[in-house]
Amino acid sequence: MQQRRRRQIVVSTHSTELLSDKSIGAEEVLLLDPSPEGTTIRRASDSGEVPALLEGGFSVGEATLPRTAPEHASQLRLFRMPDPIPVNLVVENPLSEYTSR
Repeated sequence: MQQRRRRQIVVSTHSTELLSDKSIGAEEVLLLDPSPEGTTIRRASDSGEVPALLEGGFSVGEATLPRTAPEHASQLRLFRMPDPIPVNLVVENPLSEYTSR
């Protein structure tokens, strides 16, 4: 006789596409709020205006993800990565003596 086991899958995401699946309920989504005192975990269904947004037709992703962005995340665009340094690469090729890229 085979014993049945209950399994639980935990996924951590900020994917709007994944959280837009209508089969995912707000009671299944946990929001983690970090703070200096520790991390608070709460169900999306118990989170402020999320239930009202869901009743208004929003997906779980649309209702929750805007509330999970770090406080000053928009400042990240102030930091620009430097332009890449051009590199000339010479690769030996058996069909020709050298190929330059």
